[in-house]
Amino acid sequence: MVSTIALDLDDRTVARLRTVCSARNRQPLELVRQAVAEFLDREEGLAEDAARWHGYDAENATIDNDIGAERLDRLGARGRRTATLVGE
Repeated sequence: MVSTIALDLDDRTVARLRTVCSARNRQPLELVRQAVAEFLDREEGLAEDAARWHGYDAENATIDNDIGAERLDRLGARGRRTATLVGE
């Protein structure tokens, strides 16, 4: 099933979108769909990480250093992607 959502964008954002679309030879709808999907994946991942953290905290549990480092690296990577998107 496909649903339609209207999206109001200011003129500057539309111009930026058109510039990127032209540079990548893509349609605006394609890029907006991709951006929404990536945003949802990132937010859902952060929610899963937060739930996992609350579970450890509630149980006063510990995790192996290697696992902890891997998860922190993953969170840092998400943060870097978010910072890059916001800063553009």
